[in-house]
Amino acid sequence: MSGLGARFRSSLGEAGYSANSMEALLAVWWHLNRWLTGERLAAGEWSGAQVASFGEARRVAGHRRYVTVAGLAPLVRFFVAEALVVPAVVMCSTALGEVLGAYHRCLVEERVLASRTVARFGLLAERFLSARRGSGSGSGVEGLCGADVTRFVLDLCTRRSAASAKVHVGELRSLLRFLYLDGRIPFSLADTVPGVAVWHGTVLPPTIDASQVVLLLNSCDRGTVTGRRDFAVVTLLARLGLRSAEVAGLRLEDLDWRAGEIVVRGKGNRVDRLPMPSDAVRCR
Repeated sequence: MSGLGARFRSSLGEAGYSANSMEALLAVWWHLNRWLTGERLAAGEWSGAQVASFGEARRVAGHRRYVTVAGLAPLVRFFVAEALVVPAVVMCSTALGEVLGAYHRCLVEERVLASRTVARFGLLAERFLSARRGSGSGSGVEGLCGADVTRFVLDLCTRRSAASAKVHVGELRSLLRFLYLDGRIPFSLADTVPGVAVWHGTVLPPTIDASQVVLLLNSCDRGTVTGRRDFAVVTLLARLGLRSAEVAGLRLEDLDWRAGEIVVRGKGNRVDRLPMPSDAVRCR
């Protein structure tokens, strides 16, 4: 499986899709690759306007699932998260799609969240509302109550780590706040979301002391390309306090060698210029 396909599988797992749903969506992924090849397009050239065309191609081929714009939302959100498609509302052909589209606009235009965050929040929203809707044609919002929220969270916690479930619970609260403020539910249900207990000593420590940082840096074999890369990454994490996603997202053009600075893209599309640690540059 290609690196992009592997990341798609990983994103589905993080969003809590079942094994069967993941396999079905991965089959759609391979169908999309063949369709793009036939259309002489690359993944990065797949526009929102072509989503419906791909769905129609699946319908003509005899497929019954993932043939609508709303059904293909997991693929669309993944491409948005990978910055392969400009964020756009392409899911409004059904009642569920209309709600997801409105939520997407709120996250992008009002909360100004990063594309990856928008995609992650959208995947959780789709999973929650789709589970409530079942095989019906509604939006999943109709008759929503606290018991539905509790049931979903309990099911979520049985299949996720405590830390992962805690993140998803925060995403669920965001969706419920939106539904209330947008007038789609009569009561605010965000406060009904159960908390997730993360017990002391069950997860890795959030920080390490200076001596442990030194040991970690010394463990990098700077005689190899991989070791030098690891040394540079750990140095950026330790010296500048960057998030792992910020380091992983660095591009070659983000390194201003002449000025000795690094361009860091953080949460909320924030861009900062930070000094480039000399150790990370001269790590031979």
